[in-house]
Amino acid sequence: MLEMRYFNEEISKFNGSGEEASEKLIQHLEVYSNLVSVIRHLDVIFRLYTFIMIVITIPSMIFTLMMMNHRIHSFFDLILCMPTIGLCAFSFFAVTIAPARLHDEISRTKGYLCQNRSIWFPYRKEVYLIGNTLCSHMEQFDLGVSVWGFALLSRPLILGVSHRKPVLQGRLLLIQRTIIYFRLFRRLQ
Repeated sequence: MLEMRYFNEEISKFNGSGEEASEKLIQHLEVYSNLVSVIRHLDVIFRLYTFIMIVITIPSMIFTLMMMNHRIHSFFDLILCMPTIGLCAFSFFAVTIAPARLHDEISRTKGYLCQNRSIWFPYRKEVYLIGNTLCSHMEQFDLGVSVWGFALLSRPLILGVSHRKPVLQGRLLLIQRTIIYFRLFRRLQ
């Protein structure tokens, strides 16, 4: 992530008005292709790990909240359950935040390149062609750390999952209360 941030700063500070602008832009193209290959290797390494951690963390959080719902009868019980809930939340955010921030930095790269007016104005054919080539290389939307290759960890995905957790918790609470009411109804018969 820090390498991408540094690359973005270099692109935004790039002075394309000099005579050596095309050579420097080619160097930036080589650096970007090296960063892309490193990110792809990172995805291969962490895709299964990320999937397993998310699959373990989300149900753990749900079951911990269900346990807390059953067992909490006082403020002291709540304090005893808070470390477990905090650990589940921390592990979820630890697995997802760094890849999401990496995806954000990757997404910003093309914007930094397009906003650098010294590359595009005044028009120089060689610099313009290299800039367009670099811009086309930056249109890799599947670049980042994925969850076993089917979902790219990004901020919208994490926020969507975070918004779905209360819905799932509400459904589980509804199922739990339905079971309790069903048991009470059977006892009354």
